Amino acid sequence: MPIDPMALFVAIPVLGLTGFFVYFIRQSSIEADVEADLDMAKGRRNGYWASSIILAGVYVLTGMPKVSGLGDVMHRFQNWGYSEDFMMFIGASEFVAGIFLLVPRASLFAAGYLSIIMTGAIYTHLAFDTWVWALLPAGCLAFLLFIAYEDWDRRGGL
Repeated sequence: MPIDPMALFVAIPVLGLTGFFVYFIRQSSIEADVEADLDMAKGRRNGYWASSIILAGVYVLTGMPKVSGLGDVMHRFQNWGYSEDFMMFIGASEFVAGIFLLVPRASLFAAGYLSIIMTGAIYTHLAFDTWVWALLPAGCLAFLLFIAYEDWDRRGGL
């Protein structure tokens, strides 16, 4: 199976984000004193914003081809049995929710909404493709859940 350039275009930032996220988790667990708690809070905040910015870019860039029907996106959706309208709906949802990941008051809801879409993407890839293609939406889902948790925690719960 040939490697899709669009998948690489999305996978590389997600892998970079993974390394960035792991760095902050490891960095915050090294020191156990009060200063480490402040560092951890700073690391979590930086990880939250880095995740939000990178995922916003990923979703904006992956939503645009779905809305415009460029590339082989339409062919893939047809092979999976989805309509063109559904493809455009998913693309527009990813595009708009990706932008809302950068809005502090809306990021919790955008992350939740995109988590639902990623759950469907994981199912689609597991049902129609190999399990390898499900890793990308699963990685995005993990970071979306991190963003949602951090935002929820920052608000003190709903």
